[in-house]
Amino acid sequence: MNEGISVNALSEVESQLRALLVQLEGNTPGIEDVRTALSQSETRAKLAEHLELVFQWNTKVDLISPAPVSVAVSRHVIDSVACALLVGQAFQGSLRSFVDIGSGAGFPGIVFSILYSELPGVLVEPREKRAVFLKEVKRRLKLERVYVSHSRVEDATIDQLSSPSLYLVRALSGDELTPELLHPILVKNPGPICRMVSAQWDSNSPAPWPKPERVIDYQLPLDGTKRRLAIWECFT
Repeated sequence: MNEGISVNALSEVESQLRALLVQLEGNTPGIEDVRTALSQSETRAKLAEHLELVFQWNTKVDLISPAPVSVAVSRHVIDSVACALLVGQAFQGSLRSFVDIGSGAGFPGIVFSILYSELPGVLVEPREKRAVFLKEVKRRLKLERVYVSHSRVEDATIDQLSSPSLYLVRALSGDELTPELLHPILVKNPGPICRMVSAQWDSNSPAPWPKPERVIDYQLPLDGTKRRLAIWECFT
């Protein structure tokens, strides 16, 4: 085990991953490769090391709200893994790349790059210190197929990606990220959008966004927090 990973972080990741996989058993067919990756100690260690790096940098860069290890694992790591599993099931291997918009601490973008190591991805982050952090995570975890774009989303460089890309949105609200801001990169590289939102998010009135084609509900095993994925499958 990497000396930078605490036993507490790793044990929490492993324990909550087991609970999540049991909870989603039967609901995520067709993604055996991701389940295989999660069964490997190297994958789990990378998920834990990512969180450890977040904790280390959080004292100087505002990445996540302070929380006990168990809560941070649930709120960030497990939530991102659940998204990766459910999105993988929804699109059944049809995606060729991904873009994490407003990546911040790397949830879910870094997690996607760990679990879908064969997919190229871009982490779009406008704040310089957070972009520097993401580059350090990429270096430390040897994530060779993920790139960091220090830019606003409308100026992001994603020319190296194959279409269709999956666009991931977690940290930004509908007011911060509008369809108009996404238009320039969607024209170049069209693809579905997946927003990670709370269960209270109303899919019937998601202005300024149109109503999503698909909504997937799930919950986090630690405390039963209910979450939701809103998916626009053709958004140009």
